[in-house]
Amino acid sequence: MDTRFGHPDDWGLSPQRHSEIANELSDHLDCLQADQGGEVAKAAEEKLAEPKVRRRLTAAHIADQVVATLHRWPSRSEWRELGWLLFWFVMVFVAEFVTVDYQSLAIDAWRDGWRGFDANPDTTSLAMLSWLLLAASRGMFFLVLAKGVRDAWQRGWGVLIARLLQYKLIHTLMVTAGVAWLSQIDYSLVGRISMPSMHSIPTWLLPLLAGLLLLLSAALAMQPGMRRQAAWLAPLAVLFFLLPTAPTNLVRIDIRQPLPTELDHEDATHRFYRPVEGREAILLKMQGYLRSNGRLPNGWSLEDPYLKFIDHEIVGPPLNAAWWESEYLRPGKVIDKSGRERVYIGRSEERSAPYCTGPMVTVGSGLAWIAAPVPLMGIIGLLAMLFIMGRRGVLPAFLYTLITMIALYCSVLPFVMTQKLGELVVLNPTAVSHGPLPGFEQILRFNSLHEGTMIMGALLLSAGIPWLLTGLFLRGEQGNAEPVDDDGELATG
Repeated sequence: MDTRFGHPDDWGLSPQRHSEIANELSDHLDCLQADQGGEVAKAAEEKLAEPKVRRRLTAAHIADQVVATLHRWPSRSEWRELGWLLFWFVMVFVAEFVTVDYQSLAIDAWRDGWRGFDANPDTTSLAMLSWLLLAASRGMFFLVLAKGVRDAWQRGWGVLIARLLQYKLIHTLMVTAGVAWLSQIDYSLVGRISMPSMHSIPTWLLPLLAGLLLLLSAALAMQPGMRRQAAWLAPLAVLFFLLPTAPTNLVRIDIRQPLPTELDHEDATHRFYRPVEGREAILLKMQGYLRSNGRLPNGWSLEDPYLKFIDHEIVGPPLNAAWWESEYLRPGKVIDKSGRERVYIGRSEERSAPYCTGPMVTVGSGLAWIAAPVPLMGIIGLLAMLFIMGRRGVLPAFLYTLITMIALYCSVLPFVMTQKLGELVVLNPTAVSHGPLPGFEQILRFNSLHEGTMIMGALLLSAGIPWLLTGLFLRGEQGNAEPVDDDGELATG
């Protein structure tokens, strides 16, 4: 075998297939050197080392790449990549542990709704640590994963398919371990949102962190070595998870609104209500209110017939998950049944200075993001397994297809079985605070050990089936295919 074309693992091929291709390429280069000289042959050899050329040369050997990649021992670079994935998974696990502590403290202190909950220093520290750890660990985990997918694609489509199936197995094992741990805690904490007031956090904290991360990304991008290694993407990946879950800047609004009221006048878009005047008229109106609500509003009196309540409003654009999480935090209008805005004459508002609430961190959000690629990897990898099945008899083809479809079904069903069709994927910032697949949060909420075991068992089964398929149907055929004439792909001069 010609050593100029590296090791079979560099191509993702079996040794036999790599030897066949290397011999053909060696003959091609020898002919170029004899006919056109050493410089042309050297240029062709450099061209053959480019990833896109190797992908074209191995495009006819996808099945061989899949089998060889799935059944060989991992290379040193793959072990190193697995080590980093495990490290960042452990950091996600630590972040989940901190989030559980934070939400446990919050639920103990939560007695009068989130408006009445002011965080103490311990709660604030845990909330900020959870926010930073979840953002950093998830961002770096997916950066390592994306780099691994890119490297696999550069080596060939078959390697990419096999690596997606391997990543699916790795993610499934991680998720199984995480679900086993989360099943030991109070499942009512899963997905819980706490927004205590945290006046000790400056409102300029998020712009400062975002600016620093963007500057760091720009500085890394200007370094050629760092740019090639895509290191400049790391700060952006962390910022992606940091920004939507950041402490929310709120304004407290103390509102004084007349009650009861009556219609004063209206136009095409508004209805204007004025305070009811006269003691007898007020009493008559409030008797109807009492019959409907069972009691009078807190703080209301005949001498001061005004409704006094507190509202809150998010400051800034709707980039934060809190804006999407609760409609009560959005600046809005009161619209009646006719579609016109209600305006109360005599209403007054007193706004506070902006202050921060706790970050939007939830128990299970880190694990939800680790699990999110599982169905996508399953769909791509298992459909590709159908594509590389090749020609075979009716019974083997039926068994191959049946096993593949069972694996595909088990990969997707746990994430969609409790969801409506239009709610399978979250496409707003709450995907970061909870998870992009709402169905996974439902898995975490199952309080039945039997249900959880069945679901995770189905995921583990689907993750192991590709090795069953290649072992039963493809591995024995790995070296039986006829050599392919690659002359059409060797126009490198």
